Amino acid sequence: MANSLSEGFIRQTYIGLSGVHHAVFPINFDGTPVAGVEPSFTQKDGGTIAAEAGYAALLSVYLDMFDGDTLFGLVEVYAVDADTEERTFIYGWDANTLGTNANPSRALSMDTLTFKTIGGGVLRVTAMEGIYNANTKLRPPFVDGEPVDALADYVISDDSILIGRDNTYAFAPISLTVKTSDALRKRMGL
Repeated sequence: MANSLSEGFIRQTYIGLSGVHHAVFPINFDGTPVAGVEPSFTQKDGGTIAAEAGYAALLSVYLDMFDGDTLFGLVEVYAVDADTEERTFIYGWDANTLGTNANPSRALSMDTLTFKTIGGGVLRVTAMEGIYNANTKLRPPFVDGEPVDALADYVISDDSILIGRDNTYAFAPISLTVKTSDALRKRMGL
């Protein structure tokens, strides 16, 4: 596919220390999605799962990357035209939940968890103002029980709904890099 978001994506809106953030998760649909109807996603093992259930599995481990004051709300699913890259809203719902980690979120930080895909490309999962300190780089094997380990385990599992830019699924984590986000610094006038 010509675009960088595959045939579709999930956009999660959440509110952190410096305001509203959006996480984007690339996915593949099972069949052709219809606007206003809950779509199904294709999982790594070739199975299918309804959008809300599939995203709930991802969100259950993603939430632990954030403290209990981070509010997760609107979830939107979009289809992307392979030729024009035009985005079409398909479906949405309210996650209405909070982060689950007892550690505090770090202002202005950006966590990027990078994976190698089966096709040789990359998949990146980002978290703005998560719990990890800026200027940190972690490499696998991640510590058992750590939020990054649980998230990495999900992304490489057969149940994963996430795909890389090359339209293939992840098989191995590469690293977690945490830095101060220049975009968030600008937003805050710093």
